[in-house]
Amino acid sequence: MSPHTVIRLALTLVPSGTGTRITAMFVMTAIDDIGDTLLSDFDITICEQLFKPGFLMLDHYLRTGKMLAGTEAAAQAATHDV
Repeated sequence: MSPHTVIRLALTLVPSGTGTRITAMFVMTAIDDIGDTLLSDFDITICEQLFKPGFLMLDHYLRTGKMLAGTEAAAQAATHDV
């Protein structure tokens, strides 16, 4: 995320009906005073925007078994909710 913070992303995938359910857990940790300031202004909508292309790519792969290009995921992220 930055030289001042560390992020841990844990993904859990479980069968759900005929598909797969994914749960994401983010843990963001400041490693200095600048990181404390960055995280104090951080909210979930920023996090959603940062990771939206990656989640779209993962969703596409789980549904189709094929990779979605990062450029296509970024374009979709601008117009789709996750």
